[in-house]
Amino acid sequence: MINLRFHIVSIVAIFLALAIGLLAGSTLLDKATVELLRASQRRLDATNEKLKDENSRLRSTSELREPATKAFGDETLDQLLPVLMNNEPTLIIATRGIHEDTVRALQASVLAAGGSPLGIVWFDERFDLDDENALTKIATALGVTGAADADKVRAAVLASITRGLAAASVSGTTTTTTTTAPGDLATVPENPAPAPTEDPSLGVLSTLADAELVDWESPVEGEPAARTLPPGRVDLVLLSGEGSTLAPRQFMYPLVRALAARTTGFEVGEVRTPRTDLEVVDDPNVPPRGAFVDPLRRDDRLAGRIITVDNVDEPFGRLAAVLALAGLPTVPSGEYGTADTAQLPFPPPPK
Repeated sequence: MINLRFHIVSIVAIFLALAIGLLAGSTLLDKATVELLRASQRRLDATNEKLKDENSRLRSTSELREPATKAFGDETLDQLLPVLMNNEPTLIIATRGIHEDTVRALQASVLAAGGSPLGIVWFDERFDLDDENALTKIATALGVTGAADADKVRAAVLASITRGLAAASVSGTTTTTTTTAPGDLATVPENPAPAPTEDPSLGVLSTLADAELVDWESPVEGEPAARTLPPGRVDLVLLSGEGSTLAPRQFMYPLVRALAARTTGFEVGEVRTPRTDLEVVDDPNVPPRGAFVDPLRRDDRLAGRIITVDNVDEPFGRLAAVLALAGLPTVPSGEYGTADTAQLPFPPPPK
């Protein structure tokens, strides 16, 4: 017979079992969990220390390499370049806002390699083809009349500039191809090749400089630019990139595509603000290498028609740019640099 004592013992047993369960859960099982977490933490700490050591070694290696790279660019590179070029005239077209010392350093390297620099033609916000007032001034300076539609004015302006540049460019040939690219600022209309007695390149660029719409910087500091293009082939280098006062689609992309429709074998270079390797890693705002030239490299219509160099701001990029110029017109295209889209770091040396 079940009596009161049995009920009391049963209730006490139940509460005792609960107490034992709580004790086990808060001590033995918890200790196992804590030990597991501690083991995980120890592994993470070890991994973190290993990564710190690797990072420290990489930083030390980078810091040791930087002076050598700088010395190569400042003191050695130009000494290695003579006789690569045979007095070929070279004209640089660049946008303001990019690292200007890099542009001038490339010009100096061209001179050291035996080339004949014709100066730097700087384009800036005065050549914003999206700006109605700027477009009107440019059209007036170039004598573009009879077109009320802004798109037609842009097309005529680009045609005027590219017709002149193509006439003096590396291939010395022109075409009458009409190209239309989605998203471009202009359609390049058919235009007859200029007469042999004309000097359209000199004319169009000098006209723009006289109208104070571009700046033509002399290759000799302190002297006015001669603005004289010699007869025969002229190597063209177009530079833009980080910090440009003109967004690529405002001028440089349309210019490259329009020029490529008329001639081949000119060079397009990307300039990024020079930084140490550590600064590139530490600064999240550094644009990726190739940000400027990649859209051109992905454009099938430009394949085999232009040379691109994505690291002109680095000594080895300047070397690649000069080697590419020295290879013209034999090698009219190529993709060089350190971006993922580059084919090779350098062009093959000219034979």
